[in-house]
Amino acid sequence: LAGQVASEAFSGDSVVVFKPSGDIERVLHFVALHLENEDEEVLVQLAEWTGQHALPDLRRPTLELQEGEDAKTGLNRLLSARLGVARSAISCKTTSRLNVRANPGERGGIETRHAHFMYHATLLENFGGVPFTARETRLSRSSGSRSSKGRPSTSMAPKRSGTSHSMLALEDLGTPERFLDHPVYFVDTDSMETRGRFYAWLSQMEMEHLSAGAGERELQGWVSSLRKPVERKDDVEAQSDVSKELSEGIKRSPM
Repeated sequence: LAGQVASEAFSGDSVVVFKPSGDIERVLHFVALHLENEDEEVLVQLAEWTGQHALPDLRRPTLELQEGEDAKTGLNRLLSARLGVARSAISCKTTSRLNVRANPGERGGIETRHAHFMYHATLLENFGGVPFTARETRLSRSSGSRSSKGRPSTSMAPKRSGTSHSMLALEDLGTPERFLDHPVYFVDTDSMETRGRFYAWLSQMEMEHLSAGAGERELQGWVSSLRKPVERKDDVEAQSDVSKELSEGIKRSPM
């Protein structure tokens, strides 16, 4: 365990702090984005797509900083890699710092602190990603065809057995009625740990409700209906254009 901590410190993956008590504390640095639209709704990540199913993971868009990476560079990487949004599409208003204690079990039993550098911003352009709704997904899964609105149909993930907290077959929970027609956006990624992420615009109150224990089952019910949309030709071409803009923007766009 000590070797693991030393390796992380030397590689720059984390910062190790020795507390007055003599205990070791690992510090990991993240950049996070509190992004609001014109209706003062907040963009939240609902879940991650593993290639077979969606796993609930409600949070603001967040990214762990790499070795030697500052917050500004991390924000640009977060926008491009996680959201598919150009830097010019947002206007940053303020920044803040937030420390979050991680579950020691997640990091080999070592006390870990997540230091978040939070950007507060507003969206200036339309959000990217492939839009769809839970109702459309339900229809496409039952009929195997596109919905009447012309949205992308979605592929069906196999059910899982067992009763694991977030990985069980959540289809049985059902999607809350108010979320059936709530737009969800899928953003594909090239990350090693995930095949894409699902996002939605929520009111501050709704986000806090789903983050609390009382809203956990509702979140799971909503996420259970999510599947990666089947890409249409026009979606692929649009995403290609955005990728080119992002690639050029990261090279020349200062904060």
